[in-house]
Amino acid sequence: MEISFKGTLAEFQTVFRGMSDAGAFIPSDLEELVTADEIRIEHPAPLTEVPSLEPSQSEALSFPQNDLPKLSRQTREEAWEHFTQFCTTWVQGFGDLNAPQPDRLALMTALGQGRWPIPILVMAYEIQSLQRLVQKALVETGHEKALDLDWIDLVASNMVQVSHIGFPDISGTYDYSTRWRR
Repeated sequence: MEISFKGTLAEFQTVFRGMSDAGAFIPSDLEELVTADEIRIEHPAPLTEVPSLEPSQSEALSFPQNDLPKLSRQTREEAWEHFTQFCTTWVQGFGDLNAPQPDRLALMTALGQGRWPIPILVMAYEIQSLQRLVQKALVETGHEKALDLDWIDLVASNMVQVSHIGFPDISGTYDYSTRWRR
């Protein structure tokens, strides 16, 4: 690291001794470590305007739809069936402490292995959120809470919590904004 300071040795010592009073470790004898010729601190020019993203850049930051691989009809149908079964098993007993609970870590680990992770991620990016994908799967199976957006968000966020162990890539499809609710 290089620090440039413009000023006298006395000014330099004043600045850095003040830092040592605040708890930073600064040697008491700065003159032995630094000669007056070496002391130069240059501050960068202040930022005058906030850089903005072009519309095309901000869209690319949310979901990379243009770069997604294309899924064959058969792969899409098989992956969708697999994900739908995963969702219906996941929500069994969800929110009911007295009901039997599935092994959600085993479910997530199984989802994240084999040939289904990439097609499932592609479908989540296409629909633009894990919440929408979960809702679509539960609506198709006729689940009674599939239209409750708060409940869908709880289910999807629970999936994200468990995904960090079994299928971490799916956590990137969770939409932390409220855009998915529209």
